[in-house]
Amino acid sequence: VEEAEVGMQQFVKLLSTECPSAESVLLVLKRFEALNLECLCLDRRYLEVAEMLEKEMFLLKDVYNEERGNPFIPRNLPPVAGRIVWIRSIFKKIDVPMQALKLRQCVLSHKKAQRTVRYYNYMNGIICHYEMAYHKAWFDYVEEVRCLLNAPVMTINKDEALYTVNLDRAILQLISETEWMWKLHLEVPNMAAT
Repeated sequence: VEEAEVGMQQFVKLLSTECPSAESVLLVLKRFEALNLECLCLDRRYLEVAEMLEKEMFLLKDVYNEERGNPFIPRNLPPVAGRIVWIRSIFKKIDVPMQALKLRQCVLSHKKAQRTVRYYNYMNGIICHYEMAYHKAWFDYVEEVRCLLNAPVMTINKDEALYTVNLDRAILQLISETEWMWKLHLEVPNMAAT
């Protein structure tokens, strides 16, 4: 029985060291957790996940610093909504593993995991500030676009006797941004909703 337990411990350790990210290690550990075997010492593995998550957060901080001025915005997304989707994807990469670690209070109370928690809180603050800054800037942009609505929609070219549509592209972008803000569950000003 002892040989089997030691073999299982080594197997869990081997699997957890081969996984490239904290999220994938958590998936492996969740499967072993279902066995409900105390001999696996899963708390140690969860502590390693916390350390791995801290390293991943350092890398994500570098990615954030390099790309925050010009992030990769998915196709067919307006600029502000694209930035918010981008920053939320970074947050999701650190939040999903942290939510799993929150269920393990003995792991989070460990000295090594406390650094991870502090760094998570720091990153969370940066991400929230970025999202709120762009959302507030979008609110200001809505007020600028409102002035464009005062222009007539149809104009007549008297030389050629043709009607032309006088619709600024900013209005179309505002409509698209507003739809995405609703999808992202963010506040939309009355003017944009109208």
